[in-house]
Amino acid sequence: MVETFPCPGDRYLLARIRLAGGPQNGGPNRLLKPGAAGDCGCQSPEQRPAFRSADGELFGAIRKRRTHRGCFRNGAPPEGLLARCCEAAVKSGAWLYVIRDGRTRHALSDLVAQADREQMANRAFRRELARWIHPARGKAKDGLSAAVFGLRRPLDWLSPGVSLLLWTINWGRVIAARDRELAESSPVLAVLGTTDDTPQAWLAAGQALEAVLLQATVAGVGASFLNQPIEVEHLRNELPSVIGRGGFPQILLRLGYCGRARRTPRRPAREVLI
Repeated sequence: MVETFPCPGDRYLLARIRLAGGPQNGGPNRLLKPGAAGDCGCQSPEQRPAFRSADGELFGAIRKRRTHRGCFRNGAPPEGLLARCCEAAVKSGAWLYVIRDGRTRHALSDLVAQADREQMANRAFRRELARWIHPARGKAKDGLSAAVFGLRRPLDWLSPGVSLLLWTINWGRVIAARDRELAESSPVLAVLGTTDDTPQAWLAAGQALEAVLLQATVAGVGASFLNQPIEVEHLRNELPSVIGRGGFPQILLRLGYCGRARRTPRRPAREVLI
């Protein structure tokens, strides 16, 4: 059972999850360490909960999903998939608006480029971005590799240099031109948003995003983000009028066909679960 915002006075507690278990597992609220006896990873197939086929596909897509930061191949995802993504967003308490006309696409591309220039002109922003870049073959458990900025794997050892250059030099015009092209050439641009702009709405947006991304992954479609206009407040305020859709934009998403993207570092579950 999932209970969202269970303590009104604690804004950092987003949800409480209770796992129901039988008597042999010590009751419904017993906490298990990874790999402990009774953990679902150790259960026999007949003990594990059965998934409906659709849920099973989405569950299996969790480990396959990657963010694709390069160009997509030609060919737009089918309308049936886009409809399923829109439906998944609505079920999670959000909405997904697919951009259909060229004029809106051009306007969004302009906002992406403008946001890039404004963010990269901020030295504190560049410093934080630089600190998140690590060599792909290093020991970092989070962050991004320099491949995000086009550095090929044999040159991965240059990652510290890329990080230093990002910190010290304003590359706003270069990055803006690249991201404008990504926006213009993406087979699908879509805005995920909510009716309200509250912590409850932000949580719903995150759940909706996960549902949309997994639907796309099951269909062999890649996704990535051009969220810069939503990160700059005055540009975010322009977005509803640009797309002709009321509400609060939370994510600017692009979808298309691509090869399998390389994974980025992630902390193991044992470090983020109690």
